Amino acid sequence: MSNRVVIIVFLFINFIGLKAQNVEDYYRLGKKYFNEKEYEKAKHKFNYVVSKNDWYFEAYTYRARCYDALMQLDSAIADFNTALKMKKDYLPARYYRAKHYWNKENYNKSLCDLNFVLKIKPDFMPAILLRAEIYKKQGKSELAFSDYSKAINNGTKNPKIYYQRGLYYQKLRRHKSALKDFEKAFSLNSNNTDALYQKAFELEYLKNFDEAINAYTQLISIDADFQKAYERRAYLFINNKNCEKAIADFDMLISHFKLRTDTVYISSAKCKIEKGDLSAADRDLMKAISANSKNEEALILRAEVTIKKGRSSSAISYLQRVVRINDKNEKAWYMLGDIQFQQKRYEKAIEYLNKSIAAKKNADAYYLRGACYYALKNKRRACDDTQKAADLGHLQAKKDVGIICK
Repeated sequence: MSNRVVIIVFLFINFIGLKAQNVEDYYRLGKKYFNEKEYEKAKHKFNYVVSKNDWYFEAYTYRARCYDALMQLDSAIADFNTALKMKKDYLPARYYRAKHYWNKENYNKSLCDLNFVLKIKPDFMPAILLRAEIYKKQGKSELAFSDYSKAINNGTKNPKIYYQRGLYYQKLRRHKSALKDFEKAFSLNSNNTDALYQKAFELEYLKNFDEAINAYTQLISIDADFQKAYERRAYLFINNKNCEKAIADFDMLISHFKLRTDTVYISSAKCKIEKGDLSAADRDLMKAISANSKNEEALILRAEVTIKKGRSSSAISYLQRVVRINDKNEKAWYMLGDIQFQQKRYEKAIEYLNKSIAAKKNADAYYLRGACYYALKNKRRACDDTQKAADLGHLQAKKDVGIICK
């Protein structure tokens, strides 16, 4: 071979090498722009790469991802498909096409790609997690649970996985297992207020009330606007006989969160009644009735407060409203009977107590009706009713029955 030919071959090889190097430089620059989220710039670099080497499947995959980010979805799927025609087992193209289908809510096609990826690389965590999310969307809870557990067994540090599995355990009523997963989710992300709320809820369900209160308190310290934490904590304070703290939470719900429902006002009123603050309780009950004029409990409580304030006659109107709403409310009929008894209107009291007993056989109504009959000197009926009250467990009736029935 002449020197001239050798030189030409050398120059040609060198040119081809420089050209290839130039393509690689553009590819690397495209990746750099992509990682910096400069998707338009990245796309142009990959355009150049595939124009010089139309078998560069990695470049097609990256350009597809650029198109996805730029919401040019038809171009994205075309590039993913091109890359996979060149190399069908190129896993990045499979995985990112699965994400593309996921975003378009084409879950079956997404699952196809994910299953392909996981068949070759069974421990690829992003694919496991995405597949679990698809199963969850499709209502296939058991399959989602299986993938969450697989991710956890593979050592995931993703708090979302523990949280989602905790929700599944919760659905299965496996509350201790749910609690462990919510605790783990929160330990992995101390700002995960949803995980902390579910942890507190599970502690409450498992009757660890003090621990539940502490968890709700911790949650409020992280997010002072987490309304449900105040709600749950307020009722736990009531359960723990700590009405003062319960009232503070109810006040927060009413004033800050504008949660002005009849149930909140009633719960607040009950605490204030227990503390002896009847005027404040009465104000809450007025608001409860304003929120729901047919709330029987609110009307009965307002009647009770009115009686305690020495205004029995005023209480009658609230109780009459209750029985107009529900003529089977035995407590309202009983209270009407009791007011008449206190005023020595025994015949009228018996009329109301008959309706209370007709609605529900209850020891208090039998005992009070027996007392009415005794006052009317009808000893046989007084004895019968006192005996019935005693049979139903009324303690005073058990003591009195021997005297009244002798």
